Amino acid sequence: MAAAYHVADTMTVKAPLASWEKHFAAFFVLAVAAGGSYLILKLQHHLRVTRKHIKKEDPNPWLRGFDVAIGLVFALIISAGAVCYSFWRV
Repeated sequence: MAAAYHVADTMTVKAPLASWEKHFAAFFVLAVAAGGSYLILKLQHHLRVTRKHIKKEDPNPWLRGFDVAIGLVFALIISAGAVCYSFWRV
């Protein structure tokens, strides 16, 4: 995402991005953020299965560490929103 921001920032000095380029870049950033969120939640699911395998009487293996996973997903979504905003601010 930082690379996409850098490209957009350096391109605005030379020539502003066209509307279709902004749309494509925003779609790409949002797709990367969605894929990253999916991978974080998939990792949390794998950890749940592993915890359940190690300790069968664990009452809530999904919730252990879930606050960290949700924090990472929120940080990823907020940073993607900031990068998308940087495309449209000029």
